[in-house]
Amino acid sequence: DFRRKNPQYPPNDAITNITHDAAAMTRKLLDHLTRNNVMQKIPQKVEVNAYKMAMAAWTNAFHPDSGDRCEVILEEYGERFGGDMNLMPTLECYHTVLDAHNKSCSAFFSKRKKEGPKTKGKNTTPAEKALGLLRILNNVHTAGDMFLKPDVKMYATALSVVKNSLLNWECKRQLMFDESDLKLEMELAVEAFGVLDQMKNMLRDEFQDKKAKGGSDEINIELWHFAIKAHADCVMIASRIFIENDINSKYAPAAQLRDLEDF
Repeated sequence: DFRRKNPQYPPNDAITNITHDAAAMTRKLLDHLTRNNVMQKIPQKVEVNAYKMAMAAWTNAFHPDSGDRCEVILEEYGERFGGDMNLMPTLECYHTVLDAHNKSCSAFFSKRKKEGPKTKGKNTTPAEKALGLLRILNNVHTAGDMFLKPDVKMYATALSVVKNSLLNWECKRQLMFDESDLKLEMELAVEAFGVLDQMKNMLRDEFQDKKAKGGSDEINIELWHFAIKAHADCVMIASRIFIENDINSKYAPAAQLRDLEDF
């Protein structure tokens, strides 16, 4: 329970090895199931559930590779059932992948710190992967796919990944090996604020559309929870990552707090 609620703290290596082995075994069972599907005529819904359970196993592994392993399974799942509207991956599957990237952040940076600069350029941070996945879903939705429209939870989770990547358990980056890392840090922070703006615009549009149709003025408590969490993460980013030397800048912590109050 502590691990689920505090992903910013690096997990114990011994525990991580155990959870990794358990998730790897789940992956082997999935491979066995899918390889024998043609011969044994396994129901398709059983196969779909197997993909989802394997993804969930990696999400809870808290391993540096959790997000990547989970994303690979999603790609395989999509290739298998992408053309079937009843069986294809849902938005919840993408939530699972983002959650896996979120929980892998502290483990990822702990591993990178131990291995040193030799990993430079070989590993992409969880923040970059999460923002990339969010961009893909936005593009797919813009192209006309109404089933994969990013929701408030997805925006909030993506921002959580960025926050946990930029601010690890020591409240500082372990990525600072050269100037390009500092540039990446700033770029991720700026993109995070852009994601927050997208989320707010989406909420406003949905609220106005609901009012126009004669709906209630009330907004789901869960939506507010994710919206406030997203703002809080951006305040944390603004308080730690230097972007502009101007207290009135939109990237300043005070500006973020005012923005939350106005929202």
